Amino acid sequence: MSHIYLSYSNQDAELIDLIQADLQERGYVVWRDATDIGPDEAWGEAIATALAGAYTMVVALSHHSVKSESVQEEIAYAQAHDLPMVAVQLDECEAPEMLGDTAVTLINCIGVYQAGGQASGLEQLRQYRQFITALTDALDQIYPVRVYLQDLSNRNDAVREKVGVMC
Repeated sequence: MSHIYLSYSNQDAELIDLIQADLQERGYVVWRDATDIGPDEAWGEAIATALAGAYTMVVALSHHSVKSESVQEEIAYAQAHDLPMVAVQLDECEAPEMLGDTAVTLINCIGVYQAGGQASGLEQLRQYRQFITALTDALDQIYPVRVYLQDLSNRNDAVREKVGVMC
């Protein structure tokens, strides 16, 4: 298990680009079809391999994604293989019934994503930062080893010693 799998609709790609970049800047390994499937690779096979190698799946929920057969198939795969999921709600859509209670957590990103809302640019930025913090906290609960490894590589001796005692 090596990465986070992003499940989303291509119509939401603009925000997914930002989420992927922010997670990668924070040290997460993220797999996404648009950036990780080569031109000569078989699309279905690459997705199946990526799902099999993921330690969690982030599902971006929107009016577009809840209608997507691909997203529904990815959720079904995650459920059948006990792959933990974090659902990120991008707009005021109904979560798919098939998602049920299987998502580890539901994180609201509605205020950030909807353009033309009442929030100022600074307020949207603040909301986005809160969203990313909630998302990374949820991901670290799913895979705490990542946090320990990150702390072990810290240059601060006190942080490394603390982790050594915990192990």
